[in-house]
Amino acid sequence: MRKPSVHVRSKRQQLFYDFKWQGERCKEYTGLLDTTENRTRCQRMARVMSEEMDLGTFNYLRHFPEGSRKYKFTGHPDNKVTLRQYAENDWLAHIKTKVREKTAEEYLNDMLIPRVFPPLGDIALKDIRPEHLDHFTGHLKTLTWHRSLPIGAQEIEGRPLSPRRINIILLRVRQILDLAYDRGYIPKNPHGWITLQKERRPDIDPLSFDERAIFLKTLPERWQPYFIVAFDTGMRPSEQMALHWRHVDFRAKRL
Repeated sequence: MRKPSVHVRSKRQQLFYDFKWQGERCKEYTGLLDTTENRTRCQRMARVMSEEMDLGTFNYLRHFPEGSRKYKFTGHPDNKVTLRQYAENDWLAHIKTKVREKTAEEYLNDMLIPRVFPPLGDIALKDIRPEHLDHFTGHLKTLTWHRSLPIGAQEIEGRPLSPRRINIILLRVRQILDLAYDRGYIPKNPHGWITLQKERRPDIDPLSFDERAIFLKTLPERWQPYFIVAFDTGMRPSEQMALHWRHVDFRAKRL
């Protein structure tokens, strides 16, 4: 048994508990940002849980009813659940704790429903085999982008999905299987049976200095500062659009 301690998830600067209970390593995310007030609150709760462990009164489900290890302490869940059922009922709720709700809904409506569920959705998680995933990958290679599937909006209508687009879909399936394994739905993780595609690197042909000068000269004057910044910094359009004057350090001559 390892007593609960409070840590920071570096990428999102959110606090989580890390402890070991009944032989299971538990990392429970709070969704709270790492502020002095929140850290104090979590440390206080960690002390309460430690005392309960010492007294033998600790109840994992009371503290974490939707915890990542809840099925480890309540027995295995129904092993007839299909990939569609699990993705819609469990994975979607989990992924919403990591990304914006709109992004999670796009995963479901633009990716899973039209592309993943038709070939895989009705298969029970425990019955997924390598051949299912091989056939699924082959199925993705036969799909083309069209306007009812906005996730491929940057691709040309009627063209096959690019290896990059296929990999994005395969990674979502991997996430679903990882979570199902982590929560006890399947005894073995089929994650390794999914083979990502080799992505083609686009040919890059940047403007020469002479071409840059001609390009800037032909622009309307009001657009010239925008493209000068783009050329000199390499910033993405979305990054430039988000700039405010407070981001400009004229003294140091930097953004």
